Amino acid sequence: MAFNDFTRFVQQQNPDIDFDMYRDIVPQIKKLVTDTFRSVVTNIDPERLQNSFELFGYDFMIDE
Repeated sequence: MAFNDFTRFVQQQNPDIDFDMYRDIVPQIKKLVTDTFRSVVTNIDPERLQNSFELFGYDFMIDE
């Protein structure tokens, strides 16, 4: 679900809650991703990556 769609969904389901995905959740997601990369930065070997690349993906579940 796109962030804007999720914001609309939460606002429709809970009209009394002031919620914005970009304001309330995205900063937390960015911090978690940054923290995980910082925790493994010394284990990433740039020499091993010649002629290749690595993809990193994250899945987040949002609950109460």
